[in-house]
Amino acid sequence: MNCLQENENLGIYAINYNAQVLCQECHILAKEEIDKEVYYPTDDVEENYYMGIIGAIIGSLVGVASIILLDRINFVASISGSVMGYGALKGYEFLAKKLSKKGIIVSVIIMIL
Repeated sequence: MNCLQENENLGIYAINYNAQVLCQECHILAKEEIDKEVYYPTDDVEENYYMGIIGAIIGSLVGVASIILLDRINFVASISGSVMGYGALKGYEFLAKKLSKKGIIVSVIIMIL
C-alpha cells in the first residue's frame, strides 16, 4: 500500500513490519485499520454464555460491596447502582469474550436480583 496522492510530505513508515512510502494521512488510516483488527477482533469470537453469567454475578457483587460499604459510613449511595451495572456488564463481557443483546439482558436480570 503506497500513497497514490502526489504530496510533498511523503515519508517512510513501518506498517506490519514492512516499510512503505506514505503521506501522514495514509499512515494514520492504515494504523487505525490495523488497530481495529488487533484490538477489536469480536467478529470471529464466539460468546460463552455460561462464563458470561458467572462474570456478571461477580461484577454485580462488586456493586453490592460498594452498597454495603457506603451504607456503613452512612452515605446515600446512588452511584453504587452504577457501579453494579458497570461491573455486571464488564464482568459478562470479560468472561464471555463478547457482549450481545442477550448478554445485556442477562446482566440486567442479575442486577435486579
